[in-house]
Amino acid sequence: MTTKKLTAAILSAAAVMSVVSIQAFAAALTAQQAKAIAEKLVPSGSAYVTTEVDDGRYEVKFYNPAKLEKYEIDVSRATQKAISFDSELLDDRGARTATLTQEQAKKVVTDEHPGATIQSVTVDYDDGLMEYDVRFTAGGYYGEITVHPGTGAVLKRDIQIGTQPTASDISTLISYTQATEAALKQVPGGVVTDVDLDREGGTYIYEIEIYKDGLEYDIALNATDGTVLWSNSHADGWESFLRANPAPAPAVSPNAAASTPARPSTPAVTPSMPSGNNGYIGFEKAKQIAMAQAPGAVVRKCEMDFDDGRMKYEVELRNGFWEYDIDIDAITGAILDFDMDYDD
Repeated sequence: MTTKKLTAAILSAAAVMSVVSIQAFAAALTAQQAKAIAEKLVPSGSAYVTTEVDDGRYEVKFYNPAKLEKYEIDVSRATQKAISFDSELLDDRGARTATLTQEQAKKVVTDEHPGATIQSVTVDYDDGLMEYDVRFTAGGYYGEITVHPGTGAVLKRDIQIGTQPTASDISTLISYTQATEAALKQVPGGVVTDVDLDREGGTYIYEIEIYKDGLEYDIALNATDGTVLWSNSHADGWESFLRANPAPAPAVSPNAAASTPARPSTPAVTPSMPSGNNGYIGFEKAKQIAMAQAPGAVVRKCEMDFDDGRMKYEVELRNGFWEYDIDIDAITGAILDFDMDYDD
């Protein structure tokens, strides 16, 4: 497959995403079906490597021995469409100096993607070697292409199929509270342990994990109206249960030595499954606290976790190329940790 054919394949996938009606699919997407969807985007002669499942999507990997290039295509289980295309040469090293100008690096991208709009060209260094990172947007897809500053070879592609997100997109979505309430209708009496907001091919989707009676339920909702797109369940061990319902710390007698706590004479009783927020501030409040620390950012993930002897919410946000990771005490709402990184 030539680069023009590659562009045509991505454009075709983007066109499908632009007209597809997001609905609840009668049959869940299988790994074999995901592979067939992904194969349409890779060059002919590429060998299939593996398929992995991660956060409601299939990650399908191929390798082309003629081009010495690896590919990964993500296929959404909710929309049953390709949502991203990544490629990387086996030898993806840059150069110590540049013989190509930034304008020439732009042309590499526009030649491969006619009609693309170049958003930026930056000089980056990987393992001490120079490379050009060219960000662009085209009809129905956008991303970044890494160009060798000496030969003009495309070292890497990171392409998202769909339109770029905007702040106004988020205002049309249902809230975290509405999403968890819709998911809990599918698993009455369950406990929400994870809420992710993903954008797949231009469509926002809530992916929610719920624990109940030894099972973990994964439910995907259309983030616009709360429609259930797909759901499944699988056996789960103690980890999710303890995250959702940690046992309280044992009381220590004032007269007891700190180093020798009293041993209970009877086995500890397994706590009963909680309901609602169980005394915690809740996902919606955690989201609000995090957004106050990162004005203008969009919450992409909110997870409840038990770490260092306490329950906390781990919230991931993004604003342009800035990524924020904020840990919040699940009881008091206090900020436990704040991390801000520029994703270049």
